[in-house]
Amino acid sequence: QQDTCAYYLPKKNRHCQQLPVPGGTLCPTHAPGKQALPRLPCPLDPSHSVYEHDLAKHLTVCNVAVREAQYLAKTYINKDVNLGKEETTPSGQHGPPFPLPLPLPLPLIERIRGWYDLLCLRESVHVEEVSHAPCNQLLQEGVHATRHGVQISSIIGHMAQHGMLDSDKIFVEFGSGKGTLSWLLHESLLHAGNDVSPIVMVDRARFHHKVERRCGHATDRVKRVDADIADLEVDKMLAHFDLASVSRCVVGIGKHLCGAATDATLRSLDACRTGVKGIFIALCCHGKMNWTTYVNKSFFLDAGFNDVNFQDVVKMSTWAVSCDPAQDQDKCEIGSMCKALLDHGRVLHLRERGMDARCVQFVPYAVSPEN
Repeated sequence: QQDTCAYYLPKKNRHCQQLPVPGGTLCPTHAPGKQALPRLPCPLDPSHSVYEHDLAKHLTVCNVAVREAQYLAKTYINKDVNLGKEETTPSGQHGPPFPLPLPLPLPLIERIRGWYDLLCLRESVHVEEVSHAPCNQLLQEGVHATRHGVQISSIIGHMAQHGMLDSDKIFVEFGSGKGTLSWLLHESLLHAGNDVSPIVMVDRARFHHKVERRCGHATDRVKRVDADIADLEVDKMLAHFDLASVSRCVVGIGKHLCGAATDATLRSLDACRTGVKGIFIALCCHGKMNWTTYVNKSFFLDAGFNDVNFQDVVKMSTWAVSCDPAQDQDKCEIGSMCKALLDHGRVLHLRERGMDARCVQFVPYAVSPEN
């Protein structure tokens, strides 16, 4: 007697493993007549399909819908709260798609050059390539890849220089990934005699091989939050984990916050009432920025740019990395100017909120051209 469905699956080179209907040899899915019924990709997750007549019911029980409902039910989740959609500014049309059309928009480029020179942005970025001894020791032991390790060591080194490794801090890593930055920060805190400061890792993706396992007994201080930065309310998150305290301030960190994720992070920290003591972010992926989420639209508007010009600046910022300096030196230079303007707007945003903000070159160019 056949224990499973007798239908053969050519792609999987085996029979279907579902149970057959009582008295039959095929499961309900492969029973006669079912094969002729139309199937549609699930609107929530196209990786699987459902029968057309079952679609309405499926949308209420699909795993994706269930996970989304559970996600939105979290007390610290407020959908799209950090995307800046509530900000109303003069708007034009959407910018042209990649690549920029030829000839290049020379009036726009001249305006970029003019503001770059007027703001003295070439002199505003200081080279401060520092490191931190505990991180360097772990790198020498082969704990992590050198390129990423050099960046992490410099970030933590800057934090140490500004007195941010004290026990009166709550560290929140945005876009943590597997959590290597948080783990090395944990080791650095122990080296500094700080075994009480909590570390919270925030990332919208889920990782099975999490480095916080290496923290051992400190798992009560090291937390992981599965959340999109765009939806995160930091105060409520800290209250959820009983970390909110009048005697502690928040320090936000991030090693790889792509484009708009940096702006969403700054907005989430702007709304944090716990008190933000410091922000250390390695800026990257300027080509993924967009007008809606950018934190300082007024900076570009006051400079005579609109949303269309902004998208052009975003696209040209990729030239700083994608073009060959030996063949396209002008485009590389323009790309660097665009990146500097985009980052300067963020710096001004932080200064307007009372922070002593500045951009620095924290690692050699060869280690990370984009950061």
